[in-house]
Amino acid sequence: MEYDPAAYWSRVAEHVAARDPGDDWDLAGNSGPFDRYKRELTLSRLRDLPVSGRAVLELGPGPGGNLRALSAQRPSRLVGADVAAGMLELASRNTEGLGVELVQLAGDDLLPFSDREFDTSLAVTVLQHNRTDVAARLVRELARVTRSTLALIEDTTRWRRRRDQGTYFVRRSDDYAAWATAEGFELAGVTRMNLWVSERAWLLTHRMAALTQTERFPEGAPIARHERRLQTLFLGLTRRLDGWAPAVSGPTVMRFERRH
Repeated sequence: MEYDPAAYWSRVAEHVAARDPGDDWDLAGNSGPFDRYKRELTLSRLRDLPVSGRAVLELGPGPGGNLRALSAQRPSRLVGADVAAGMLELASRNTEGLGVELVQLAGDDLLPFSDREFDTSLAVTVLQHNRTDVAARLVRELARVTRSTLALIEDTTRWRRRRDQGTYFVRRSDDYAAWATAEGFELAGVTRMNLWVSERAWLLTHRMAALTQTERFPEGAPIARHERRLQTLFLGLTRRLDGWAPAVSGPTVMRFERRH
């Protein structure tokens, strides 16, 4: 079956909504200690963005966790735009009373906003879930509607070999930079969130847990209890080693500023 982001992520939203109330509601995918660790690092990077007093757009807000964090920085306007109706339902529930505007996108070609309507725009682990042609168009559209700062936080790899399949498309940061700079932006900084060792351990625990699972857990569902315990055990060590290993792949913060 061909990957349809709108339908796929609405199904994921159903699994997220069915999780226990205290079980990491702000994580769009599977929840667990590693995903929470990655989430904490991401939130720390969002606090560095120019948000206060600005009009801000997030593409693909998922269940609304980033929007809640951004609202605390008091933007003049905060908008979340997503193609998945199910995720927007979660975001609406989780940002109630915060004055956040939520917009459902009709497709992956055009954003329904005017040129340079927002001071700051961002996408967090969204483009990596879109085919390369779609991701390139979305970056162009984000650039079009952004007046000043564009931030992309995506999984990248330094290797030449790229994974471009299923629902997960890992690229080099150079690919994203080329798309943004072609639209009048300049790369202001690249920061790799170094959790390479922990990510390797996460893959190992995931595969170990899969050997004993009788069924595959869909994305968005709670992970198995024994996998959660394995992740907790490994993270106690690996998060101390992350800063020592070279970050050859993993989450990367790419910040761009408009040249003209």
